[in-house]
Amino acid sequence: MSRERPTAGADHPGGAMRRYHQMHGYLVQSAVPLPLAEAGPDGAPDLVLAVGEGRGVPADRVPGEAIAHRVGPAGESLYTFTRSAEGIVLRFPGVAEITADAGLRRLHAHHDPRAGEKAVGELVAGVVGAVRLLLDGRLVLHASAVVRGGAAVAFVGASGAGKSTLAALAAAEGAAVLTDDVLRVDVDGGGALAWPGPTQLHLRAGAEDLAAGAASGPGSWLVDGRYAVAAGAWTGGPVRLAACVLPRLRPAGTDLAVRPLPPPAALGALGAAPRVVGWSEPEASRRQFEGLADLCLRVPVLEADLPWGPPFPAGMADGLLAAAGL
Repeated sequence: MSRERPTAGADHPGGAMRRYHQMHGYLVQSAVPLPLAEAGPDGAPDLVLAVGEGRGVPADRVPGEAIAHRVGPAGESLYTFTRSAEGIVLRFPGVAEITADAGLRRLHAHHDPRAGEKAVGELVAGVVGAVRLLLDGRLVLHASAVVRGGAAVAFVGASGAGKSTLAALAAAEGAAVLTDDVLRVDVDGGGALAWPGPTQLHLRAGAEDLAAGAASGPGSWLVDGRYAVAAGAWTGGPVRLAACVLPRLRPAGTDLAVRPLPPPAALGALGAAPRVVGWSEPEASRRQFEGLADLCLRVPVLEADLPWGPPFPAGMADGLLAAAGL
């Protein structure tokens, strides 16, 4: 469907340069660089991001209905997402705050000076994109995914499950990165389609050496202590999702073992690793559950015991992809 070309407006104070990116099938227009694939201004954007001056972001509760809230290990607020008649506020204490309309289509962000403006881009490419998908009724997996032979495998799990590391290992062995950390999936009677998302891999401290084999450019450290690296990215559109893999990290020397999960167990495992932890909006939660149940009936969900490093066994990612059908 054709779109009208966007015009200048208040979302770009001072005539800030516009940048266009693709993310989960959305055209994103931004006043600042984002860690996303670039795109041409092909019609009206689905999401417009404006960025204001830096100012402190407190942990105080925002008035309205909380639709998501997450606390850290010491009880500190990591984020609160609140909806009111004026729209939605996404507050990340000490990092950034984003105000938006009810559909998360027009966003205005400011960063906490302690985090820097770059943090806004990381949030938009990560959890904010996942929130938009949930509000739109899309199925969202907490997953990194790679493509080989024209089909994709998703590595699904909670934070620290090894998703980005597996994507980096697969990229070093010739696969293309489809997305990192957030995966949109469209399920239909014929199976499922996996959509391209942010392809910058976020590796945890100690795994930076993986960047040497997967990187297509220099890496950088993020606010949350992870190491971001650009790997060989998939440059096409959505692809068939061949399988979802749930990594189980085992001691070095363990044999690679892959086993299918029956749909009820698969549904429980996928549901236990939401991308937006603490989400409580009922309608989006219902659609997410129904989408996961549908996915488990149409796409294999595999549990994989993986000999975990570093160092990692040569060919482990290749063997895993082969076992998943690629």
